[in-house]
Amino acid sequence: MKKNIFLYLFILAVLGIILQYVFYKKEKEHNLQGEVTIQTDIDNLKKDIVAYQDTIAQLNDENLELSYFTLEYNDDALNYFENFNLDPEKVIPQIKDAVYETNFYKKQHPLVPFESMSNGKIVINKIKMLNHRWMIADFNDGPYWGEVLIKYFVNEDKTYTFETIDAFIYPLNK
Repeated sequence: MKKNIFLYLFILAVLGIILQYVFYKKEKEHNLQGEVTIQTDIDNLKKDIVAYQDTIAQLNDENLELSYFTLEYNDDALNYFENFNLDPEKVIPQIKDAVYETNFYKKQHPLVPFESMSNGKIVINKIKMLNHRWMIADFNDGPYWGEVLIKYFVNEDKTYTFETIDAFIYPLNK
């Protein structure tokens, strides 16, 4: 009987050692797979970061190209205002407001050289200041849209004078 007890204890100990060996082997494999997965995730994230940085650089280049003809980024044009003791941050919104005020007219829009083709009122919607002398504006009278190039002047009494250089209406697409 004593022999059988020692035999059972021996078999039980060997079984315990085998189970521990299998458990730790699988645990080690799982950890290695986890490390590989984590490294793969890190590599993918690095690739994504590089791609995003390239996209950001491309968008910055496009933004720089699009903002080339804008008053806000034209130092010479801004210096023109400063030479007349005018603050560009105050003058630019005032000039735009003066153009928008031309939308309150009685008969013919003073800056758009076209009559309304839809019996609606011609209204200037958006203005882009190109430099210290020119601006481009978008207008419509309902279904018809167009653009007008406007030359503007800041007078000595700090009023503004506008002169239409050219304008066109897009053909109506049906």
